[in-house]
Amino acid sequence: MVSRTIQHPGQYRWQTPGGSEALGTVDDEPNTSKHYRQNLRFVPGNISFQTYHVGGLPLDHAFVSNFMDLVDRDQPAFPALGRDKFVLRVKWPGPTGNGVGYEPYNHSIRAVTDSGQPVTKAMLGFQVAKAVKYFIDINEFVASYDDNWRVGPNHIRLEHISLQEVRWIDGGFLEPVLLVRK
Repeated sequence: MVSRTIQHPGQYRWQTPGGSEALGTVDDEPNTSKHYRQNLRFVPGNISFQTYHVGGLPLDHAFVSNFMDLVDRDQPAFPALGRDKFVLRVKWPGPTGNGVGYEPYNHSIRAVTDSGQPVTKAMLGFQVAKAVKYFIDINEFVASYDDNWRVGPNHIRLEHISLQEVRWIDGGFLEPVLLVRK
């Protein structure tokens, strides 16, 4: 199995089972898409989202694929993969139960495109925006324990939320870190 650790965006240190190392970019590795699927393993870490003007990625921009200000938007979101899919868990503040509060929402996301290429940060941002929008849509009529955290019309909407980072939780679970600006 080949493994690698990230040195800086776009450059990786590759290590083979024999222990030899090579420093290079994703493009330096022959047949990269197959290596992403078969020979590399996901190294847990956080994927941060920064724009040139605002901290975080506004989800209303991501939902309409507006990534012009996203730093490293074309870089692979995951340094190395051992799977083609992850589960994104969207959680919202506050207690749940008795018909009040929001239950966590799990959304399956792809880590590799149909052509076998790794998902970029821009693609991951779009998938997170889509999951959060769906979370808001299915919960717009659910009572909240606190109106400051209520989602839906006249409350928190997609345009009020920015994606700060996506955290690896465990196994195949990822969780977005969101910032609400209202």
